[in-house]
Order: sequence, then C-alpha cells, then structure tokens
Amino acid sequence: MVRQRLLVAVTPLGYVHARRALQRRFDLVCAFSIAQAMASLKGADIDAIVCSIHFDECRMFDFLTQAMHLAPDMPVVCCQILRSPLSPQAIDGLMTTAKSLGCRGFVNFNALQRSHGLEEADRRFCEAVSDLLLPHEEKRNASTG
Repeated sequence: MVRQRLLVAVTPLGYVHARRALQRRFDLVCAFSIAQAMASLKGADIDAIVCSIHFDECRMFDFLTQAMHLAPDMPVVCCQILRSPLSPQAIDGLMTTAKSLGCRGFVNFNALQRSHGLEEADRRFCEAVSDLLLPHEEKRNASTG
C-alpha cells in the first residue's frame, strides 16, 4: 500500500501531536505558515491536507481558500489539536464552515484527548483522518496499481 503524503498545516506545538498520531500511517510535510504551506503544495507531491484551526495565527480559512484555488481536487481535513478559548458552538460553526468550503470533515483531537487520554486520542485521530481520506486513497491506489 502506498503511503499518502499529508501536508500538515499547524502550529509548532500542534505538529508535535499531529506527528505522533499520524506518522505511523502517513508521510508528513509540515507547514507553520501560509507561505510554507503554499510552497509545499506547489513543490511537493502532496496527497491531502490536514489543517488546524490555530494554523498561522488562526488563518485556517485564509489558507484553505488559497489551497483550494491552487488544487481544487485536494482532499482536506480540518482539525482542532490544541485547547481553544472558543465555545463548543463556535467550534461547531468552524466545522460547518469547513465542510461548506469542501473539506472532507473536522476532527477534534483536543476533545478526543480529554475523553479518552493521549494514546487513544492518537489512535482515534489517525483513524478519523484515514477514514475521511479513504475515497481519495482508493482512487490513488487504483490509478497506481
């Protein structure tokens, strides 16, 4: 099975968690700013994007707008990795907005960690990201296999 290469657009602390959860299943390319992320999309063989709400000083939607313009068929999963002062209703609004922009889904690592502990949160986060990207992975494997 070919490993997908994910562009992980997060904060430095968020990357510590994302790397731990995702590196067993995916190859990761990290970006901490919109400029880094766009350069990676243009120059690296990226299969999908995982983007945190805290990315580049909470500019997730700015980045996603640019990324989807550059690569409209790129699968995107949004997430919350770190604690946030936002209310649950605001997080729900972010989820709805992300999906309306064409994102495959939203995974709340922070809530998983609070509910299940770190190790189980890592497993569930990776599983959720994998499940959301599965249709893209099946297409890629069909075209390369």
